[in-house]
Amino acid sequence: RVKDERQFRQRHAADWVVVSAIRSERHPGFVECVAKIGGNRSLADERLYLVPVSEYQAGRFGFVIDEREHQRFEPQAA
Repeated sequence: RVKDERQFRQRHAADWVVVSAIRSERHPGFVECVAKIGGNRSLADERLYLVPVSEYQAGRFGFVIDEREHQRFEPQAA
């Protein structure tokens, strides 16, 4: 498991990896995802993406955002 996780982290070190996700109430059929580079929670920089519910699956070490497929969005003020 440790080797597999290390390989995942190395392979996706430059990718946006989801660190938090919630089913969207504002965008039915989508999951609102908070992603950070490499899934590194200690980084301040983050992006928000909408991922179709049918596609989102956290996986063993995280969900990798495909910037060609997943829509980036900005949060609405409360």
